[in-house]
Amino acid sequence: MMNSVYLLKFTPESLRDIIESANFYENRQKGLGRKFKAEIKAKLILIKKNPFVYAIRYNSVRLGITEVFPFSIHFSIYGEAKIILIHAVLSHYRDPDEFWNDKS
Repeated sequence: MMNSVYLLKFTPESLRDIIESANFYENRQKGLGRKFKAEIKAKLILIKKNPFVYAIRYNSVRLGITEVFPFSIHFSIYGEAKIILIHAVLSHYRDPDEFWNDKS
């Protein structure tokens, strides 16, 4: 399974998370939004290469934690379809229950 090629798919919420967070950082300091997106992209590449390294944290959802920015990438693996679904990219300051309750 490690050598399998997985396709990354993003929920609209996860894309919104990335854009809104990048805009937040860019408004705080020029260039910081770009650095945030670069770190998210780097972590997504690692997730895509070996998604099973990341432990299941809840409801079959795994977390990839970024190094510099306080964020976690919440994702699920659909092995037979070779898809990694990115559910959310959440700040550690945001309550994940709030995100999941909004979806119900």
